Amino acid sequence: MGEHFLILILTAVAVGVLSWFLLPGPWARMLLWVGRKASGLRSFNVSADGLRWHFLRGGRGVTLVTIHGFGADADNWQRVSPIIKDRFEIIAPDLIGFGSSDPGHALPFSIDDQVDRLWEWLNQLDVGPCVMAGSSMGGWIASRFAQRFPESVTGLWLLAPLGVEDCEPGELLTNIDTGQSNPLSISSPADFEHKVFRPMFSNPPYLPRPLKTHYMQRAIRRSRASQRMFTAVHASTPPLEAIIQELDIPILIQWGDKDRAVHVSGADRLRNEIRQGEVIIQENVGHLPMLEIPGPTARQFMQFAERYGLAGSDPV
Repeated sequence: MGEHFLILILTAVAVGVLSWFLLPGPWARMLLWVGRKASGLRSFNVSADGLRWHFLRGGRGVTLVTIHGFGADADNWQRVSPIIKDRFEIIAPDLIGFGSSDPGHALPFSIDDQVDRLWEWLNQLDVGPCVMAGSSMGGWIASRFAQRFPESVTGLWLLAPLGVEDCEPGELLTNIDTGQSNPLSISSPADFEHKVFRPMFSNPPYLPRPLKTHYMQRAIRRSRASQRMFTAVHASTPPLEAIIQELDIPILIQWGDKDRAVHVSGADRLRNEIRQGEVIIQENVGHLPMLEIPGPTARQFMQFAERYGLAGSDPV
């Protein structure tokens, strides 16, 4: 009896280990569910203007709408959520064309086009005035949204935002322009690892194998569409510095000094334009600080929100 039970346990363990490598899909879905649960976020779907939006929502307090970057998704905000969810209600969409939302194959993807869709979706959810956060492309979208709909945004949290025209070109943006080691042209696991994942970070965070496989397969599957979409994004106007100089709301800008995607010199350019707010350069950090150093990144935001009166009241 004891031997049979041991054999059963060992067999189950072996099957689990093999499935970790051979069946990444179910493991990835489970890991995403566990991560969202631990972060206090739940998954939802809603239609707006005929398009299906997937988004994460959780927390309580002032509404914080978080906008991910190009090729990313709502789960980019998982790691900072535990620190901010007691003072903010987090609403994190997968933008159309990304994550689990409608792929939007026939849609335009300029910054203004994406702002238009975001406006329709937030109206569908009946979201009132909010603080808005944006990473990379999401920072450009959030800033343009605040410029076009000033009554809807009370403050901005920008993490290495894309869209600064008058700054040094980032390595990955240069690679896209030249076509050399293009991070949008992904056809193999090695491409994903060396063109996308590692260049995003100074010290890459641990990512379980099934999740890395999930993101790699998605990047390969969407490679051609991504190149078309990014061409529209990159050609967008106005540039971010022209937008920021018109905003009279508190703005926090965080930027890693080892950012290889969007050059950190953009931070100095924006520092000259913000009317109220702060610019923080994070040492030895890459393009995605909310993933690489989530604790310090979230705490800096919370301190900023306190100073400028953006945060909700302390939980009882």
